[in-house]
Amino acid sequence: MLEVTVENVDLAPLAGKLAALEPRIREGAARGVSNLLRRHFRAKDQTANAKGFKRSHFWAAAAGSVSTDMDAEAANVHVGKEGVRLRWLGGVVKPVKGKMLAIPNDGSVAGVWPSEHKGKSGASKTFMAFPKGRNSGFIATKDKGSDKGFRVLWWLVPQTTHKPDPTVLPSDEEMREAAMKAARSVLRAAKTAGGGAV
Repeated sequence: MLEVTVENVDLAPLAGKLAALEPRIREGAARGVSNLLRRHFRAKDQTANAKGFKRSHFWAAAAGSVSTDMDAEAANVHVGKEGVRLRWLGGVVKPVKGKMLAIPNDGSVAGVWPSEHKGKSGASKTFMAFPKGRNSGFIATKDKGSDKGFRVLWWLVPQTTHKPDPTVLPSDEEMREAAMKAARSVLRAAKTAGGGAV
C-alpha cells in the first residue's frame, strides 16, 4: 500500500482562530490530495498499453483504491492498489508460488495465466522450452498446419526488475498546491459560516 501523509501545516500566523479548525483543515487537505491522485491515475488510464496489448485498466483501479483517514496528528492518503508502490519506487519481483514468472509477450494472452490458456479452439499446440544453459525460457504455440514456426506467448523468468517511475504520482508541488487549495476552501467555508474573518 502507498501512503501520502499531510502534516506539519504551518498554522502559526492564524493560531488562535485556527486551532479548532485544524482537524478540518487537515482533512480538507487530504481530500484535495486524494482528488488529485484520482484525476492523475484516471489520466494515466487513458494512455495505451506500452506493448499495444488490451488495456487492463490498472490505473482506473488505482484511482478507485484511493482513500483517506485521520489520526491525532495527520490526515493520511492511501493508495491500496497492489503494484502502484512498485511502479513508483521500483524493485525486484519474484514468484510467490513456483519458480518462474510468466511475462506475456503476445496480446492474445494478456491478462491470462498460462494454466488457463487453451489455444484457439484446440487448434494450436502449446509447449514450454528452456534453452540449454539459460535459467529462463518461454511458452510458445505452433498452430497446426502452420509452417511459420512458433509464436512466443510468455517469457518465463526467475525475476524481473522494475525501474522507479517518478510519473506514477503527481509532483510534490502539485500535491502541496492541491492540499493548500482544499485547506483554503475549508477556511472560506468557516468564514462564511461564522460570518467573520478567519
